[in-house]
Amino acid sequence: MPARSEWFYIQEWRARREQRFRDKCLKHAKFKKGDLVKIASWCKSKERIAHVVDVAWYDINSITIQFLDEEGILEEPSKAVAQNLVLISRDDD
Repeated sequence: MPARSEWFYIQEWRARREQRFRDKCLKHAKFKKGDLVKIASWCKSKERIAHVVDVAWYDINSITIQFLDEEGILEEPSKAVAQNLVLISRDDD
């Protein structure tokens, strides 16, 4: 088996450092992937139930959600701002 080059170890170190940074950012997020949320009453899609699909690590207020009603299941996931969501249930993995 060939010896790993110094370049390989630098790349591995960078990947670990980036993952630690992302984890640190997401630790402070109000919403986590898998949470059940409701759209706030002042929004266009008020009172609709949604599932958190993703939280952007670089902006914890940028949330990707999937609506869970009949109309929403057929649509692509959409973006929402954290201030416009109300937490219903937390997915504790």
